[in-house]
Amino acid sequence: MKRSSFSILALSALLPFPGTTKERRDFLLHSLAALLATLSLAGCVRMPTWFSPTFSGQVVEQATGQPIAGAIVVGLWEEERSAYVHSRIHCIRAESATTDAQGRYRLLRPGGDLPNGFYVYKPGYRYIEMVKLLEPISRVPDRIELRVFTDSPEERLDGLLTLSSRTECTSASSTGTRNNLLPLKQAMLAEARSIARTSEHQKTVNLLLSDVEELQMDYRAASARALARERERLGK
Repeated sequence: MKRSSFSILALSALLPFPGTTKERRDFLLHSLAALLATLSLAGCVRMPTWFSPTFSGQVVEQATGQPIAGAIVVGLWEEERSAYVHSRIHCIRAESATTDAQGRYRLLRPGGDLPNGFYVYKPGYRYIEMVKLLEPISRVPDRIELRVFTDSPEERLDGLLTLSSRTECTSASSTGTRNNLLPLKQAMLAEARSIARTSEHQKTVNLLLSDVEELQMDYRAASARALARERERLGK
């Protein structure tokens, strides 16, 4: 265990804050992040590199080097949880940001660690993904280049479904961050709708719409709406 993680866990155990050890740890992390950021801005203390509350970069077009505004940047954090004799990997936190006119973004960095999964998406471009199982990715480039997507609508729709499945983060509900994925899911849905021409294309649109609705309403209601749409598509 990192010395920083050990110290945080030790301090959280002494706090009178109610809740589980994890809840106390999260509370302390956010409190320390706010305190250190304030002191750093005031020039009173130098922010430790392991506790930087954010990381940043720029997204540009590969062919021209021009900044890309409106690109969506997503970070996903995982943890391993025991389940009887086996353990499972759960995505427990999702953070997102949108690039400004200069293609720049700043993404939250809870606890100082980079995410396990990092994704950059912009309609009309090939998305970027960096993934490392159960460990933070070692580095995110300061400059991220996206290539214009020039393949068929079918390949694009398949790619959108792949990205949607890879950015599922159901257990992020436990940290109150699951809805941070809504801008990404809505942008992918809008792009799919803009290029859908056939019934099979519409099937993909319906699946992406279901992903959006699962974030906006309870699972049972979203499932009922998805089933009704599929019946309508098939003419039943």
